[in-house]
This record gives sequence, structure tokens and C-alpha cells, in this order.
Amino acid sequence: MLGRMPTPQVVALLKASGPAHAADTLLTFPVERIAALLAAMQPADLAGVLTASTVAQKRQLLPAMTTEQTLLVLGRLTNGQVADVMAGIPAAQATSLLTVAPAQLAMRILSALPNSTMAAVDTSLSSDRAAELYSMRYEQQVVESVTRIAGRVSRLPSSTCDMVVDVLHHAVQVAVRYRGHGVLTDDDVEAAAMAADWTQVAGLLVVSDAEPTAAALRHGSAVYAAGYRLELLRWNNRGDNGALKRALVRLGG
Repeated sequence: MLGRMPTPQVVALLKASGPAHAADTLLTFPVERIAALLAAMQPADLAGVLTASTVAQKRQLLPAMTTEQTLLVLGRLTNGQVADVMAGIPAAQATSLLTVAPAQLAMRILSALPNSTMAAVDTSLSSDRAAELYSMRYEQQVVESVTRIAGRVSRLPSSTCDMVVDVLHHAVQVAVRYRGHGVLTDDDVEAAAMAADWTQVAGLLVVSDAEPTAAALRHGSAVYAAGYRLELLRWNNRGDNGALKRALVRLGG
């Protein structure tokens, strides 16, 4: 009987039945009709259905939603709810979302993807988009860790990820440089040192995911020897926060 009812009437019944029951009911329809019904639903109602559905149901419902719809829904959810939804998303759809999602939402999606899905997405994203997203995620993670250690963080107006933090009543600049599969070069170190306002900061910490080259280490040592307190730190995840804290304390002490 439901199958012969007009879409607006079915959507109204789905909304009235509650999210969990709506998810069950939707999956009794053919795939084409599910897509039409989801397209006619409001983002708030779609969000309720997805968060109330099981992982197995999400795997059937999500492919019937457009990229635009899915992004609108994800934007309404908490980080925990986004993670629940991402647990049921196909890798191809996750790639489509990450390709066009605004920066902040893309970060939330990326952080919520299961490892198995992330591995497939890695091979599907364009190299430029992957580098952009992974750089943003890395910078966000470093900023979060620095904030936990030092408290208030002041971001600097630059095209790179630079911030100033107060450590033991001294200002320390942190320059975050994501290099992916590359290395941290002497040019990277020189550019960070030249950009720092040494009249305002007690020291400069260059944080990177990459191993510094021998030339980078020599350049860093030369800057330090010249009276400018500069350190290089390789940081990969929160497990390196102890080293991060010690470096900040040395530079701010």
C-alpha cells in the first residue's frame, strides 16, 4: 500500500513514525524509490534517520543519498554522530564527500573514517586534494596538542600554520610544517626563522611530520648559535606530546 502512495504522503508518514521506524520502513522500498524519498526529506529528518539506523542500514541508505544531501546532514551532526555515520559509508562515497566538502567539514569526515575505509580513500583521492586535507589535519592536531600544553594559542596571519603561545611568561612561536612523504629542508628552516619576529618571541619551534635533512639540522644549529633560540621537532601524533612540551619549556624558560 505504501508503495502506491505519493512521495509527499510517504515522507509525512515516515516523519510521524519516528527515525528508527522510518529507517526500517525506507528499506522496504525499491532502491530507486528510496532515493526519491530521501531526496524529498528535510536534512533534519534525514539526520534523525541516519543516526537512529544500524550500520547495516546506513550501508543501504547512504548510497541512495546525493553528495550535497549527505554534506548537509553531516553538517548538522556532532562529531560522535559523524563517526557513527562514517562507519557505514562506502569508500567511493567517502571519497566524493572529501573531494568537495568545505575545509572544516572535510576535517570532521576525515577524522571519523574507519581505518579500512581510509585506506581505500587514500588510493582514490587526487594527490593534490589528499595533500591539502592531510596537511590541514596535521596542522589541526598540532594546534590542539599545543593548546593542551600551553593554553591560549594566538594564530598568526600568514599562509603557513604559525602560532604564538605563552610558555613560562615568555612568547614562543610554533611553526607547523607538514611535508607528507617529503623531508624538512634547510630552506624550510631558513624561511621559518626569517618569518619570525625575534623582537617579540623568546624562541621558535619548527614542528614537522618529516625528518629534517642534515642540512636542515646544520642550519638550525647555526641559527641557535647566532643567538636565536630555534629548535626542530618531528611530531607525528599525541604520543610525541611529551617531547613537544619539553621543547616548548626549553624555549620559554
